[in-house]
Amino acid sequence: MKRIIMLSTVILMLAVTLAACKNAVVSSTLTITEKTWSGWTREQPEPVITVYENVVEGTVIYDNPHFGTITVERATDETVVLRIDGSSFVRPNENGTVNLNADPIDSLTVGYGEEREIVTPTLDAGKVILIQYGTAEENE
Repeated sequence: MKRIIMLSTVILMLAVTLAACKNAVVSSTLTITEKTWSGWTREQPEPVITVYENVVEGTVIYDNPHFGTITVERATDETVVLRIDGSSFVRPNENGTVNLNADPIDSLTVGYGEEREIVTPTLDAGKVILIQYGTAEENE
């Protein structure tokens, strides 16, 4: 009987801890590098780099009426899951080319210490978004 009570207490404590951590702040850094490019000019704009520290669920990290909105859906110490709404972004092929007929992505998972790239499926001008998840020192 004591074991059942003790086990029930431990399970209850774990459930409370997990519920409290659901919207907890994660001390990792999310770095977004937005590169705009055009095939019509030799000069290209400088990339725009935005750093988000201590990301939480619901944080909008990218919002562009032409390309979509990227929101943090879930963040842990190991990964960040991003929701991509109204997106025209696709993942590039492994060889760096872009499938112009690819379906737009609606979510993206980035592991701690990783970098992921999404791009617009266009020929003459577009966007490249690099997303890095880690600490500020690692992302520099």
